[in-house]
Amino acid sequence: MSLFLLKAKDRYQQGSGGVTERTRLLSEISEELEKVKQDMEEKGSSMTDGAPLVKIKQALTKLKQEITQMDIRIGVVEHTLLQAKLKEKSNMTRDMHATNIPETTIGGY
Repeated sequence: MSLFLLKAKDRYQQGSGGVTERTRLLSEISEELEKVKQDMEEKGSSMTDGAPLVKIKQALTKLKQEITQMDIRIGVVEHTLLQAKLKEKSNMTRDMHATNIPETTIGGY
């Protein structure tokens, strides 16, 4: 009977070791499955989440406002430059007329 018990005990230990190994493997697979489920849930929620789209729309609106402000600034600078050119031209014309000596005064010398 002792030999029978030893064999039974040996088979039990082998079976028990197999169960332990399979339990460990099941635990690893379950952890990996949970990670995959969590990743899928995050991706799914980000796909249905409109926050990135809202941020993009806000950025576009801000860019349009900045472009409008820059257009106004460019217009002001162009106007100032045109006024300066016209003033310079007016001054040059006035100076040209002022330096012309009338012919009647030339003959008088």
